[in-house]
Amino acid sequence: MLRRLGQTLLLCTWGWAGCACATPKPKAPEAVAQLAQKKNPSPLIVKLKLNERTADKVEDLFSKVRGYTQGYEAARIALINEALPQIESGQLDYNNLKPLSDRAIAEWEAIVPRLARDANILHALLTPKQRKRLVKILGGGDPDLSEEEKRQAREERIVKLLDLNAGQKTRVFGTLVTLTVSNYSLVSDTRAAIAEAKEAFIQDEYDARKLKVVTQLDLHAIAELAYEALEDGLEILTPQQRLTLVAIMKARLLQRTTESAKPPSEPVSAVVVKPATAEAAPPPKDKQREAPVDPVDGAIEDPSALAPKAPAEAPQEPEEAVAPEPQEKTVNPESK
Repeated sequence: MLRRLGQTLLLCTWGWAGCACATPKPKAPEAVAQLAQKKNPSPLIVKLKLNERTADKVEDLFSKVRGYTQGYEAARIALINEALPQIESGQLDYNNLKPLSDRAIAEWEAIVPRLARDANILHALLTPKQRKRLVKILGGGDPDLSEEEKRQAREERIVKLLDLNAGQKTRVFGTLVTLTVSNYSLVSDTRAAIAEAKEAFIQDEYDARKLKVVTQLDLHAIAELAYEALEDGLEILTPQQRLTLVAIMKARLLQRTTESAKPPSEPVSAVVVKPATAEAAPPPKDKQREAPVDPVDGAIEDPSALAPKAPAEAPQEPEEAVAPEPQEKTVNPESK
């Protein structure tokens, strides 16, 4: 949820900063990396079809954002790293995760004013058409679908990713409906705030500092609801399905940490995927496979790449080799 709010405010955290230097003086490693980034702009910049001047300014802005969001990224990744083995085991430890969640929220709230300011700068850099395209790109799913159609598409994707049977599908989404109804005010206010931010970004008059996603959201309550939903969902999943869920989370975590490591951001020691413990050993290679991740929003492009693999057939006994029968040698009369 915090990640989606971040996309709504600034709409991405990729890019590079700096410009080419015509002098033959040696460049620092950071400058060399920045020049490499110029030759390979972020996928989001390419999709927006910006001219070179605007692209340079947007990439520079994204690079600056990466610099001051490192504290939040480290806190967020520490929370995920701690949660992964618990998800794999099927047992969440609230007292263990709560302090890490609180730290991530505190880090987020500390950078929100700067994100809002830079969202205003991004808005001013883009044309109305580019702003609309950006909202569609980061909105997730097919932009031509209605909200109900998007919801159905998300459900189908979850069913396919986790290989849910009919009974599990009913229980999982029934649980989500129950939680939504019991927390209707929180859920509806959050959805409305995100929708407001997306619509506002398209308009000519825009001030991110006044948006509800900045001023009114109760992030602690949202985190509590997310914890409850995950805890209830884990009771429904099988061990293999939990392994698949962990594999998806690790793939997305790896993609985000790779992006966060781009210069000029300083390296973060917490940006490490912890190795699984003995109690939560990683699945075999034939059951845990990496899936291609979309470079814009981290979505798995090919859900079938993480679907449980069918068990391999037992090896068959090799057939007894039969020596070929000798053949008569044919002589060409003309060669004599």
